[in-house]
Amino acid sequence: MIREYGSEFQLDAEALDDRPRIAQFEFENGQTRFFRAGRDALRYLAIKECDNCGGVALLPALCCDSMSEPFVLEGYKVVFFDIDSNLRIDYEDLTRKAEANRGSLLLYMSYFGISPISSDDISALKAAASLTIARDATHDIFGRRVDVDGPDDFVLASLRKWAALPDGALLYSRHHDLCDAQFDADEPFAELRRKAMIEKWQYLNEAAGASKPRYMAQLSNCNCVLDEMGGPYTMSELSRDIMDRTDWETVSDARKRNAKLLVSRLEDAGLRSYCDTAVPPLYVPVILNDRDSVQKRLSSIDIYCPVLWPLPEGAGEGGFAAKFSNKMLAIPCDQRYCEADMEYIADAFIEAARDFGN
Repeated sequence: MIREYGSEFQLDAEALDDRPRIAQFEFENGQTRFFRAGRDALRYLAIKECDNCGGVALLPALCCDSMSEPFVLEGYKVVFFDIDSNLRIDYEDLTRKAEANRGSLLLYMSYFGISPISSDDISALKAAASLTIARDATHDIFGRRVDVDGPDDFVLASLRKWAALPDGALLYSRHHDLCDAQFDADEPFAELRRKAMIEKWQYLNEAAGASKPRYMAQLSNCNCVLDEMGGPYTMSELSRDIMDRTDWETVSDARKRNAKLLVSRLEDAGLRSYCDTAVPPLYVPVILNDRDSVQKRLSSIDIYCPVLWPLPEGAGEGGFAAKFSNKMLAIPCDQRYCEADMEYIADAFIEAARDFGN
């Protein structure tokens, strides 16, 4: 079997058929709607709330185009607020910008499980500036419950980043009708992703005829489709079926175990990681002096550590968000890997970081 670490999920279609379906992601006293990707959920939210929020969205400086562009496409004025060196919201900066844009939509998120702000502070700000609150829970959807009694009007999360789903994101609301518009699923996109993920599984298992260049090209094409920002589209039936057959508790437990091991090894080596291991994280991020050289070294031995995130224009200029975006590398810690895998990844990462002056 070929070993790779990180990058896109592979899909074992035959094993999937043997898993039972489990009803999941239904929250009390509200509605849940599923979309193709987080950006589709945001596009729907931007359309739905534009008049109510005066066409203004407050977004964290540490984000990517897929968070800001849905609002830009719907004609919003996007105002970025600062993030501090602990990946928490700069509350003074947010307060100033909320007061200057009363009645706007505030989208905030956690980073790698770190809680960015207290519920009390969000509630106070919401009341003082008449805000609509949306929380991107992608990074802590399996560690902090969706609070049906909290200040958030909307909660969204990209599920496809957590497991072998061709597409998938959710949007939840306690008080708002999420079924007030009909959208189609992007079935061709989901099918193309499914084929690529299956071919990756076949390649890793050394099946005859499986091609790494082919599945990588297919996945690249899928990313181009998402970057075109069409839609919004709903989640495909294919992914709904996979979602219902995924053991999310096992996913959560494995990520916490792997992250704790990795963080412990990094700390022993004098490297600070930016995550909360009490919450299952997507990745374990580290700031490096020579990130690109470390990334290149690791990719040469099939350890793929992504760069998150290239910032949208006008976001994070001169602040910590820019430093984090320019120097951070994200280490995989997901459920595909056992403890021995994580030890191997940790050894390779620490060696590369030392060799390039970190």
